Amino acid sequence: MQQIIGLIEGEMKKRPTGRLGISDMMQNIIYFFNQPEIRNYVIKHYLDLLPHGKHVDWDQTYYFDEEGMMDSHYHPDHPDTSLTDFIRSREVYKKIKKNHFIVFTCCILYEGSKVHFLSFVYKATVPVLVSFDPGIHLYHKGQDVLVPLIEKSFTEAGLLTATKKPGVERIGLCNKEYFNKKFGIQYDGSNPLHTNLPADSFCQSWTLFFLIEFLRHKCSDRFVSSWCKINPDYRETFILMYYFLPWLQQDKFIYHQWLEFYPQGEDLTVLFQYTIDTFAKCENKK
Repeated sequence: MQQIIGLIEGEMKKRPTGRLGISDMMQNIIYFFNQPEIRNYVIKHYLDLLPHGKHVDWDQTYYFDEEGMMDSHYHPDHPDTSLTDFIRSREVYKKIKKNHFIVFTCCILYEGSKVHFLSFVYKATVPVLVSFDPGIHLYHKGQDVLVPLIEKSFTEAGLLTATKKPGVERIGLCNKEYFNKKFGIQYDGSNPLHTNLPADSFCQSWTLFFLIEFLRHKCSDRFVSSWCKINPDYRETFILMYYFLPWLQQDKFIYHQWLEFYPQGEDLTVLFQYTIDTFAKCENKK
């Protein structure tokens, strides 16, 4: 981690000091990566960079209301279509080859303005449906609504065989216990007795980050165990350094879209400084 901070400090010497409040910027980053067009670009662009990307197809991000119905705002052309029938109609599933993977994300909108995202990987060879939930035991809509809904719809659509195992695989729960309980990667180290939700708000980005790492590791999800080994105090720093900053700083299209979305966010020095400050606070706890 010290090497990471050294790289950040080197970058900051090239930039003016940021003056923008970090909380406002972080909130807008969350909103920015919630957008379907940004999510589509991130995965499609990364697939184009990979030699084995031709064996992976990106579907889309599905949006559901609290009852598990497809949200009409994001899916206006299919207001009365069941998810099972919608999946059956998708060309990406009709033409899938046996050695291919299909990746997609799902979002549930609930209690007015709350959202939670999950990642899914469909492996046609087995076949098996893998779900990654970064908020297990933190954001309950993922396991209570989304995972059962997607698994049921894929089975009804004939993409999974109910009598064959494994069929489905659920990942994201870290083995180490904190306060006598296991959590997903979004757990931030807070005492659950002292806060209503001891979690970060980056589900939209952990899910894309998961798919990118899945692709980078040649369609393997074994890296999740290494994520779980990261001290919860450092996880925000980790996703800032390896997901937010690389996309905002190095991808011209993303940076341009970011400025259109949030013109006050031109100076990324604020994020660099916040990363250093967060790391320093964590070190001081030791």
